[in-house]
Amino acid sequence: MTFIPLSATLRKTIESKLPVHRLKSCPLCGTLNAEDNESCFSCGWHGTFVRDPEQIRQSLHELVLDCPEIGDILTQRVVGRPSLIQRMLGIFRRDRKRLDISV
Repeated sequence: MTFIPLSATLRKTIESKLPVHRLKSCPLCGTLNAEDNESCFSCGWHGTFVRDPEQIRQSLHELVLDCPEIGDILTQRVVGRPSLIQRMLGIFRRDRKRLDISV
């Protein structure tokens, strides 16, 4: 397996969205598995898994190279629910636009 260095952006994205400590790699087929899986979901391996963080990152990188859509999903910004303060400011802005304060 040829080692391909990870870009800084992809490394940051992988670290923040997919913590590598929660993944493991099957030594038989190379498939990434969740840490909680007893066996490989792809080939059914029931032995010792590879848990080297750098190798997991490399496997994720190769997965993104093989399927760019996964990279797109990882780099998408998640828009969460606005905070209470943001919602209150939105109400005040909306109400101010409706009020006619001209004399």
